[in-house]
Amino acid sequence: MPRLGTYLQCSAYIFLLSFKPSEPHLSAYLEEVKHLTKHQRDAEVYTVFTYASLVVVSLVAALKLHTLHTPMKGISDKALILFGCAARLATRLLLLWGDSLLAMQLMQVAYSVGLLGEMAFYAYCLKVIPGHGPKLVAVVQGAYLVSHTATGFLGDWLLRYTDIGLMGLMWISFFAVLAAFLIALSFRSLKDESGPLVFSRKALLRAAYRSRSFWLSTAWWTLSYPSYMTIFGYESSLYADQDFVHDNNGAIFAVALLAGAGASLLLSWESVDLRAAARPLHSLLACSLMLVAAMAAMSWQGSSEWVLASSFTVFFIFWSFANALFYGETRRACDEGVQSLDCEESERVAAAERVVSVAFMVNSALGTLLNGLVSFITFTCLGWRVEGVYQLLTLCQAALTLVVLLLALCSTRPEDGDTSSDSSDTPLGRCTS
Repeated sequence: MPRLGTYLQCSAYIFLLSFKPSEPHLSAYLEEVKHLTKHQRDAEVYTVFTYASLVVVSLVAALKLHTLHTPMKGISDKALILFGCAARLATRLLLLWGDSLLAMQLMQVAYSVGLLGEMAFYAYCLKVIPGHGPKLVAVVQGAYLVSHTATGFLGDWLLRYTDIGLMGLMWISFFAVLAAFLIALSFRSLKDESGPLVFSRKALLRAAYRSRSFWLSTAWWTLSYPSYMTIFGYESSLYADQDFVHDNNGAIFAVALLAGAGASLLLSWESVDLRAAARPLHSLLACSLMLVAAMAAMSWQGSSEWVLASSFTVFFIFWSFANALFYGETRRACDEGVQSLDCEESERVAAAERVVSVAFMVNSALGTLLNGLVSFITFTCLGWRVEGVYQLLTLCQAALTLVVLLLALCSTRPEDGDTSSDSSDTPLGRCTS
């Protein structure tokens, strides 16, 4: 398929999969239409997604890791994309027809299975056009955020000026996901997933994580993942619990994600991408400081609609940029790491394609595990309100930023006699001179 066609295909898929005007109003829908209490919504429904996603993502990551240097005929990125998209269809059907607490819990289980499809999709984007992975990821993430932006405004407008209601928004979301599934059927299976590799699992993983800069970037992303999932997943609950005159949460989501789309698309510009990639940890830590500021505002001043809206927007601007940058760093680290392998160039290319998928899944599984622990302790065991969890994560994100910065500063030079790492690749960024 021509390169432009692949860009359009992938962008259309993620746009339609994300075209759900009902999402900013899900908390209100569960209360008003499904008649759940606030406690059931936050502690007995939303947390199911966290626990279920922990199981399914960890299983796939373990399978990918186990079959890293062996044939992978039983699982591929396209198969996971289709499976995850089918689970998202099941999610929409349960939201439309389920009327009990159990049905809503099953809905969250189905949604968690759909997460596998999203992860596999980004891994697919990193590999489908050799040499263009980071740029394609930036473009599709932009399409993802633009879709959320459009549906945020659309949902608010339909609720305020038509009689479609929350149920009507759910039907629009269902048909959009169905269209995304049809596009996914046209994705091509990548041939390099089926052949065995001659290298050991240890050698391949060492090659992927040999860069200290990437290792610390991975630590930052993994430990920041619970903050992202909680801010994104519970913002609608935080908003619904306030006594605002009008429900403008769709517009808030729209503005925040539009700004995030712009930040993500910045990395599709070669000059920006090269500057950020030259100093990845500098870029990630700068973004992390802004995340802390935005989270603090939401945590302690969330009762103000303007503060909540502006801080949520700032959060998504810097998370979207950092997330797209990290995806690109994953591809670059795997490409550069396999250059140390003693083999033919074709085998290095095959190794990079395999390792990037495994690294992506393993990092996501670790982040999901941490998110599950946070939800289990705070929401299930302690029964905290959303504001309290936000406050805890703000403090944790601030501490994480400081620790990663100190680790980077303490290891800017390779240890004496260390020949396994590239001496020009320091944790604070690659040396460009």
